[in-house]
Amino acid sequence: MSEDDRPDDEQPAKPAGKVKPPPLSRSKRQALRRKFLRTVLLTGGVLGAGLSGFLPLVYARKPRLRPPGALDEKDFLASCIKCGQCVQVCPVQAIRLADLVDGVGVGAPYIDAREQACDFSCDAVQCVLACPTGSLTYKKPAFLETRPGAQLAAKPILLAKEDDPEPTLNFGERMGVARLTRPESCLAIKGKGFKGPARGHTFRGKMRYMRVDRWKPIRIAE
Repeated sequence: MSEDDRPDDEQPAKPAGKVKPPPLSRSKRQALRRKFLRTVLLTGGVLGAGLSGFLPLVYARKPRLRPPGALDEKDFLASCIKCGQCVQVCPVQAIRLADLVDGVGVGAPYIDAREQACDFSCDAVQCVLACPTGSLTYKKPAFLETRPGAQLAAKPILLAKEDDPEPTLNFGERMGVARLTRPESCLAIKGKGFKGPARGHTFRGKMRYMRVDRWKPIRIAE
């Protein structure tokens, strides 16, 4: 008996062809797209948060100038609670808080002297008085070596305080010793202080002048 003569139920099964899935509806496609985007964003956020922890290590080699009276860097970062009180009381707004790309110590205060230097004209160095943890102190730290014959008991010469009618602790005590790598370039040694060719008309730094206004900082360029 040939295959054509067999009953239909005895015919060999023919291989079934590929069945195309029904097209997705518009709402289904949008839901899948939103799910994919959420997955990508979530993955990127997790990776970004994890990698952000390495940014302070990448920028850690850049040294930071800490506010007056700061402890040794390790002790300073360990004791500073990043409260920002020193930033609030600084009369010339010289103190800033470190950002994520500013190296180790995110939120710790520092001074960018090229943008705005500390003029030491505030009464008793207000940032030291405002520090609640002792990260800023009047005492000379043990790690700071002094040159032989340096007279630490001598009064500091602060031209900004000469005309101050109310002498303060800042004028009677010495915060420490500044070690200059290029003393020939120091404007203060030359008697120019906050003036000189290094600060042009575009400089935005401020300073309080006792003869003009004791409390209001004025732009040095003016």
